[in-house]
Amino acid sequence: MRNKRLTPITAALLLFFLSGCAKVDQLQAKPLITPDQFLESMPYLRFSLFEKTFIFIQPTSTFFVYFLGLLTLCLGFYLLYYSRYEKSRIWWGYGLLLWGVGAIVAGTSYQAFGYELKCATLNYCRATSAWEIAYLLISCYSFNALLMAHTYTSVTQYKRVFLQKSALFSSVLYTGLIAVGILTGDRFLVSYECLLVFLLPNVLIFILLTNRRSRQYRSLMNRRIMNTWYFFLLINIIYLVYLYYGLGSQLYQSTGIWFNENDVLHVLLIVWMLRIQVRIIPLLRDVE
Repeated sequence: MRNKRLTPITAALLLFFLSGCAKVDQLQAKPLITPDQFLESMPYLRFSLFEKTFIFIQPTSTFFVYFLGLLTLCLGFYLLYYSRYEKSRIWWGYGLLLWGVGAIVAGTSYQAFGYELKCATLNYCRATSAWEIAYLLISCYSFNALLMAHTYTSVTQYKRVFLQKSALFSSVLYTGLIAVGILTGDRFLVSYECLLVFLLPNVLIFILLTNRRSRQYRSLMNRRIMNTWYFFLLINIIYLVYLYYGLGSQLYQSTGIWFNENDVLHVLLIVWMLRIQVRIIPLLRDVE
């Protein structure tokens, strides 16, 4: 039975790799940007290691995203260690572990070593990297693990099976979507903004399930989980506003202070994770 459950995920991963992962390297940024222009738009450091010089970009941003990743990994390990044999805690643990790994993978390419991965030795910088593609996939799987967790805290057995199959289908579908984005060179399909659009139904499902349960049974656990997802929506609205109006670039050009839309997102997600630790984790338990 276990192998049957893994088959769709295996097929999705094979679809992704067979789609031509090497095509990621052919996606150039638009408008075209040279490595020097790339560095002019952000703070960076040069350092040497084993007689080779590396460029480390956005030091403060790297700190925020790596801190978020490590914090989330700790929460995931904690939930798995203190699972109390509750499946909801186990799936929350898996979801947060994936989220933490994804944050660190993202920070390596969007921040930290983004220049080395997307610009070094090239005439024009790439739009993305295999690290960023991996981050998008891991993030989708993380959300679907959390959907699995919600099936044990918010619905009965009958609806649980349907939602669990939906989570599996969502993972397969998004993997195919990423493959299409790589094959066609569609930059939106391999962007964080596309991931947000794709995962929006998940967040709405989270809110709907927990709202219904909290009203029917006056469940404090579900009310807090629901409010947590409302907070998540607010965080991403703030991120999109900051991105749309280019507030990070304006701040850097006028004051020399680097705090872009990704920093806004990551700092607020750190607060979000701490809220989960304090408000959600102590109450997590399975329902009948």
